[in-house]
Amino acid sequence: MAPHQVRFIPELESARGWAILLVVLFHYLGILNLQQMPAEGVWQRLISAGNTGVTLFFVLSGFLLSRPVVAAFQTDNSGAFRSFVIARVLRIFPLYYLVVLAAFLFTSKLVALKGLLFIPIGFAAFPYSVPWWSLSVEMQFYVFLAVILLGIRYGAGRWWIAGLVGVFIVWHILLLSGQVFSRTYAWHNSFPGRFPAFLFGALIAYVYDRDLDTPWGRRRVAFYRILSGTALAALLGLLYWYGGHRQEMVLRIFPAFHDLEALLWALVLLCLLRVRSRLKRLFVNRVMNYFGEISYSVYLLHVPAIFYITYPFVLAVNSSTANAAVERALAELVFALALSVAATLGLSTLSWHWIEKPFLSLKRMFRTEKGKKAAIKNAKNVELT
Repeated sequence: MAPHQVRFIPELESARGWAILLVVLFHYLGILNLQQMPAEGVWQRLISAGNTGVTLFFVLSGFLLSRPVVAAFQTDNSGAFRSFVIARVLRIFPLYYLVVLAAFLFTSKLVALKGLLFIPIGFAAFPYSVPWWSLSVEMQFYVFLAVILLGIRYGAGRWWIAGLVGVFIVWHILLLSGQVFSRTYAWHNSFPGRFPAFLFGALIAYVYDRDLDTPWGRRRVAFYRILSGTALAALLGLLYWYGGHRQEMVLRIFPAFHDLEALLWALVLLCLLRVRSRLKRLFVNRVMNYFGEISYSVYLLHVPAIFYITYPFVLAVNSSTANAAVERALAELVFALALSVAATLGLSTLSWHWIEKPFLSLKRMFRTEKGKKAAIKNAKNVELT
């Protein structure tokens, strides 16, 4: 399949669903103060590593957004830069800006408005600003791709792309070495720090697109099955180890942790795309596709929803001393947890239908005639990425 003939790939939608599920479970642990306790059980350690879902999102972005760049390079599409910028603005800005303004209104913290420029502010506008740092990284990736597309528009060749990629690889290596840039938490969570995740996503997209057209690729079923088991086992082992330590300690011990994590996610994703098995339905199904579809809304809305609904009951449990009071507080907390899940899903579904979809539909208005003809062949992935 040629890279520019983009079709809907349900495995990618479900992967988004798993990514957001991991992130939400991770934040539940934090809000319930369970991250302060030693993570001893297997499930608790894996959920404690649930922020790995963000790395999976980065790999998915690299996969999905590198394909239009390759298509623009191969077809010499001069309108690709304009289309890319418009598509990214309509995808990211409307809901994000609404959340940033809501954070400013409800917290009365002026620092929240830095979010309008995608400047990371950490927990300064808690609980709204918790996930904003990753959108800052995504936005830097979009700028990186836009620069590539701008170069293609004005006749830059493959050396232009190779040069830009090379600059960020060197930057990343220098960051990990600690010789030029100090290995701070902020650097690790920047685009140069997370660059390999996007690069690995782009590389598996390249392999996937070309594998489909080769008889050798179609015969490699056994290879992908072995690779899938190996990569998944290695990923679970890595996350199990990570879940038993604080992130700062892990990055101090193993600065390239996020690189290995991203590589394993990329291999798992490639195998998910290539392996055919009945067990695949456990990972790729309508439920996970639905979570993937509303994942952006869930990502921006779940922390405030969970915090405001459940945290008062968490405090009540922690302050209770008598057994009867503790039991009652725990029962109320369970109800609050169920309510927070329903509220998150409900708000995210409404946000998807009333905010995201209307703006996504505007993409068609800005397509060139050449782009409109190509769009007939394009499917849901381009629209929802």
